Amino acid sequence: MKHILIIGSGARECMIIKTLKKGPEKIKISCIGSHRNPYIDKHSFLYISDINSKTIKILLLIIGKIDFVFIGPETPLKEGVSNYLESKGIPCIGPMQYYAQIETSKIFARNFIDSINLSQYSPNYIVVNDIVTNTNNKLNEFVISNKEIVIKNDGLCGGKGVFVQGIDFNTLDEVKSLLSHYPILIEEKLEGEEFTLMSITDGHGGIRHFPPIQDYKRLNDDDLGPNTGSMGCLIFKNNSLALALVYTLGHVVIAMTVVRLMTGASLWEAGAVALVEPAINGVWFYALHRLWTKYND
Repeated sequence: MKHILIIGSGARECMIIKTLKKGPEKIKISCIGSHRNPYIDKHSFLYISDINSKTIKILLLIIGKIDFVFIGPETPLKEGVSNYLESKGIPCIGPMQYYAQIETSKIFARNFIDSINLSQYSPNYIVVNDIVTNTNNKLNEFVISNKEIVIKNDGLCGGKGVFVQGIDFNTLDEVKSLLSHYPILIEEKLEGEEFTLMSITDGHGGIRHFPPIQDYKRLNDDDLGPNTGSMGCLIFKNNSLALALVYTLGHVVIAMTVVRLMTGASLWEAGAVALVEPAINGVWFYALHRLWTKYND
């Protein structure tokens, strides 16, 4: 029987354990968590401890042989727990310490995107070392040249390190007392719907994509109240929205290519012609898929 270790004891780790228990194989689950959780306590051997690299290494000796580890929180990733497990030959889901910086450092993430020539997918941004005394013309020009901005503390802040102009503050003077440390990241504020597409890789070319989800950031119902680390996420039942999006995008690309080849139209003209019918078709596919899954469950 395989022995799986879960690190973390929040709602995320509850769902991980719940999903693992649905599998056909009988498994033993242990968990290292910072607090008691009724579901996790019932369905695993729960060890209460500070979740840091030192205590995790000690508890691994106590728990015994582990076949697989699933790391939920960011702090163990930041402290290199994945590296330690790798050195002991224990496979785990969780990036190595260097790559975990994409999550643990917003500045590292922007620099990383620039380093692989994908800067066109980043908003305008600037790194500031001291907003209180900084009189740098470059900073002033950045704030003036962008309609509204977002200020982000670097490092892990428990989902409380981002301040959005128009929601959390109006002028720079208002946000000075909220900043915990420097350097900080200042970005242009982007408007629109946001969603997350996560993928998982084994580091050897294998990659799988999760269905798109949307984070529910606001504290209150109806998208009201201040932003939080997250109040959960939204996903369509049976991933029908994801299927419709993939189907529609594929249909647009195919139709655009056919129109261009058959008529010699420019890329933009072919795109305009090809966009309308697949978009309508995508809505139809979404509605059809919802009805199909409803009556065939």
